[in-house]
Amino acid sequence: HALSVIGWLREQVMRWILKLVGFLLVVAVFGIGLLFFLPNERLARLLETQIEAATGRQVTFEGDVKPSFYPQIGLSTGPVTIANASWSKGGPILKAKSLNVALDFRGLLNGDFLIGDITAVSPEVLLETAADGRVNWSVFEGDPAATVTPDNAGQPARRISLENLSLTDAAIRFVDRRAGSNVALDNIDVALSVPDMDGPLDFRVTYRRAGEPLKLQGRLAQTQAFLDGARTGVTATLTAAGSSLAFDGQASMDGAAQGRFDANIS
Repeated sequence: HALSVIGWLREQVMRWILKLVGFLLVVAVFGIGLLFFLPNERLARLLETQIEAATGRQVTFEGDVKPSFYPQIGLSTGPVTIANASWSKGGPILKAKSLNVALDFRGLLNGDFLIGDITAVSPEVLLETAADGRVNWSVFEGDPAATVTPDNAGQPARRISLENLSLTDAAIRFVDRRAGSNVALDNIDVALSVPDMDGPLDFRVTYRRAGEPLKLQGRLAQTQAFLDGARTGVTATLTAAGSSLAFDGQASMDGAAQGRFDANIS
């Protein structure tokens, strides 16, 4: 029973991490294109409009969206709210006290979006599955056809990378209306790195509750393939109170997994 709970928790954490990365990349890409041309208030309003057009979700920034130029080019925001799917009654899919994005200037010179760091402070995330199987994060599913327009047809795709993503003091709630489950976790810190979306994703997750922290760290072999629904290699180690459980195998976005578990119980 303990192993099944741990496996379920690992799968849920991986899902929301990858989906959240997709949204934060959208925020960064649109934001950087506007940094150098607009006053702060107009930048915030236009950034909201552009992200809403790309995701179909209402986005609200409270306060200024401020460009930064040193030590890295980027932007910082005040409180951020992203609306949920229209069928959901659970509130926003994401709220955060602030968002900070930094870019790698060398990438900008080459026309790439090489994101140095993204930090979301105290984010509250709601991941929800409806009774009919719809999920509120489906906006982040890739649609290759939607990325081709008359303006970019025939042009080489820009490389997008994320050096470091940090979620500090995060709270995540998983609601599955098919199963009637509602699981809330808080006091979570996340750190991950995706230097190339076609390459690996390294992750570290710390869940702090009374007693020893629960730590999950590992690597997903092919990030984009996983997001596209393919099965890809996964290595992960869960540690708590001096014991550990390691997994080495393959997994896919639908939760299917196959591999070897090694337990070290103390």
